[in-house]
Amino acid sequence: MKRVQTIDKAIGARLRAFRLQRQLTQTALATPLGVTFQQIQKYENGVNRISSSTLVKLCELLNVKPEQILGNGHGVFHSEPDVLALFHDRDMVRMLLEIGKLPAVQRRAVTLTMVAMVRAFQPRLK
Repeated sequence: MKRVQTIDKAIGARLRAFRLQRQLTQTALATPLGVTFQQIQKYENGVNRISSSTLVKLCELLNVKPEQILGNGHGVFHSEPDVLALFHDRDMVRMLLEIGKLPAVQRRAVTLTMVAMVRAFQPRLK
């Protein structure tokens, strides 16, 4: 039985992040590739690996470089977390999209409040 690998999940999360940033549905990305939206879901979840030819096509559609989707090794080769992997979490995406609607001053205030809340809860989470 094939296991989902950390790197496949990270690549999928970055793919999802760029797709959402461009406001594309999974279907809109799948159609020019000649695949179904379910296949895009599998790529984004790291269940199916992306072939090199598909990666090149995805990069063209998303207007990104392959290394932007492949990543720089954070969370795999480096100890720092891969921030784009957070886009794999629907709640994180929803939160970021909502906060992104705020003017910069309000966005900063919300961010500082959230940081304080998370730090207050951390001892309880352990």
